[in-house]
Amino acid sequence: GPLKNLQPAWRAFAQLRATHAQAELVMLGQDFEPGGLAEAWCKANLQGAEAMVGLRFIGPVSHREAIAWMARSDV
Repeated sequence: GPLKNLQPAWRAFAQLRATHAQAELVMLGQDFEPGGLAEAWCKANLQGAEAMVGLRFIGPVSHREAIAWMARSDV
């Protein structure tokens, strides 16, 4: 949605991976499932296959699962 501002975040993440090669960006929620709208946008708009490395599309999860993902995250 327009309030999520994810396009700049995806571009910034690609830059982060230049210095933190093991970084992973996990995306939860509607449209973020494997093969969903968000992944299609990334494939069409991010520069090269390297920009897709580290992006992990999970999709919709329960509130409890989302909290568990956040608890395992560094940022």
